[in-house]
Amino acid sequence: MADDADPDRARLATLASDVIERVRGPARSELTAAVGATMAGLQHILVSRQAADQVLRVLSGTGRQVAAVEEVRSETILLALREYARRDPQLLEGKLGALVEHDRTRHSAFVETLRAYLDAFGDIPSAAAATGVHPNTFRYRLRRLSSLADLRLDDPVERLVTELQLHIGDLDEGGA
Repeated sequence: MADDADPDRARLATLASDVIERVRGPARSELTAAVGATMAGLQHILVSRQAADQVLRVLSGTGRQVAAVEEVRSETILLALREYARRDPQLLEGKLGALVEHDRTRHSAFVETLRAYLDAFGDIPSAAAATGVHPNTFRYRLRRLSSLADLRLDDPVERLVTELQLHIGDLDEGGA
């Protein structure tokens, strides 16, 4: 059973930071530390190690040196989903693909529009401002992309799947 309220958790992160500071100079290299799950019993060591490994992968390239799994839980979940989708590419197929292809071949910005809409929880003025277009133009693009991909943004499951695909697909890594 996890004991996240344990005050030793904060001390673990502080200890890791201290070790990094002391070793960094002589080692002349970048160091990173991760605090995995703290659970009672030896049977949970593997789970804690896996969590720490995920944290290290999340921290890679961010410039952050220390984090506990609880601090980056959302990122570790997305990382796991991304890895799962690489093993099963079918998870990234669907309506979003039509928008990606349209953007690629016609130099449109439907994926950017959709991402802004979802990131703004459907708040058109905020999403339009984020993309630098007038709200009426944004509404037009949203209707157009919904029609083009047969995307039902009023369906919560379809919105969830589409948003997950936006976050776990290669779109976040600069590819398409």
